[in-house]
Formats: sequence, C-alpha cells, structure tokens
Amino acid sequence: MVDINKHAAKTGRMIKEDGTIVNIADKFSMELYGLSTDTKPTTGLIVGTTFFEIDTTNVYMWDGSTWRGI
Repeated sequence: MVDINKHAAKTGRMIKEDGTIVNIADKFSMELYGLSTDTKPTTGLIVGTTFFEIDTTNVYMWDGSTWRGI
C-alpha cells in the first residue's frame, strides 16, 4: 500500500471559533494523492477536497459525506 500524501494550501487568516477552525478568507483546499486501491479517508476532510488516483488518473471530490467522481 502506498502512503497517501496530503497537500494543504491556505490563503488568508484562520481563526478558532467554538473549538473549530474557520477560514475567514474561504480559500482553503486539500489535495490527496494515492492509488486506486488505497482506502480514501473519510474524516478530517473539508468539502471540496480532491483525491487524485495516480494509477488511473481518476479524480474524486469529497462532498461532505462521500467521494464523487469528477
């Protein structure tokens, strides 16, 4: 199994409100990379996170409850 690499890029300030992180600039993205055989994570994700399967070139986007092919 290949380790899933995670890249997070943020712009703008982050603040903490009620114990959660809030992006006041609304410009935050996560890109995950791995093999199609890897289990895609389902926790700690933000809506709009993408997962690129390096062996198939398929791309999926997290909608808050499931990964959807795009």
